[in-house]
Amino acid sequence: MAARPFGFVVPRWLSIAAIVVAVAAVLLGAVLLADARNTRREVETLAAVLQAGPGMTVAEIGAGTGWLTIEIARRVAPTGRVLATERSPDLREAIRRSAAEGRVDNITIIEAGDRSINLPAGCCDAIFMRHVYHHLPNPRAINDSIRKALRPSGLLVIIECEPRAWPAFLARSSRAHSIERDRLRADVAAAGFQFVRFHEWPGNQMYAGLFRTDAERLSIHGILRD
Repeated sequence: MAARPFGFVVPRWLSIAAIVVAVAAVLLGAVLLADARNTRREVETLAAVLQAGPGMTVAEIGAGTGWLTIEIARRVAPTGRVLATERSPDLREAIRRSAAEGRVDNITIIEAGDRSINLPAGCCDAIFMRHVYHHLPNPRAINDSIRKALRPSGLLVIIECEPRAWPAFLARSSRAHSIERDRLRADVAAAGFQFVRFHEWPGNQMYAGLFRTDAERLSIHGILRD
């Protein structure tokens, strides 16, 4: 045990525990800082890919808590709008609360269906989804629904994870939360979309598939050219 002034003695295990806690706090801080930076990079990348600007109508499919919806809504304001679809009532309420707290009033929240995104025909300049596609129970029906909701020359951005080379006992779980690029490309093309390209995305093993509804945007977004 280590002696301390005034007769107090600190057990060695307590000293070691204090060091461990201090190191853990530093590591946690570093992780949180890296996560915040990655989140900002992801927002900026998405905004650039969408070319989000005032007057656009953009939809997020499976918006979750709405953090990306809110960021894009700020970029299309004051005349643009973001349509956020979500199946969960709790998450739809979470989006409402977050939008209200952030004083973002150009978001429309819509209940999503199993086979339809429930958006009006021709309402969107662009539609995106993040870590949602691999969960879709009826991807072909959803892709058809998305195509109908996009305007001519509309853009679809699907952000996903690559399957990882896990050990056999983890491989099944990995496949359930990811999708191969070739499979994604084939799925979306089957709904009549034209493939633009894959774009490397901020985050581990992440990528985005970019698709369009017609040939008018062959030179889509100079920042994404090969």
